[in-house]
Amino acid sequence: MGAMSRRKESAERREKGPDEPPAYGQRVDEEVPGPEKISADHTHRNLKARHIQLIGIGGTIGTALFVQIGKGLLSGGPASLFIAFSWWCTFILAITM
Repeated sequence: MGAMSRRKESAERREKGPDEPPAYGQRVDEEVPGPEKISADHTHRNLKARHIQLIGIGGTIGTALFVQIGKGLLSGGPASLFIAFSWWCTFILAITM
């Protein structure tokens, strides 16, 4: 029982974060102009699994387009690249909707 309660407390502590704000948030001179005050208590984790997948798909597609655009431009010209890019964007839009 003791091990389970320690695990639960540890998990709760990780979710809440540290009890005190980090050192950089404690020493902010309000009168000196500069970057805004950093607040540690406004961090939100709103990315869902679907968002992470879409970021991965976007990174893969972006890399593939960048690498392949040279061959396509050389053999087909700019109009064929635009048409292919438009078709591919439509395909990805259909997946994400």
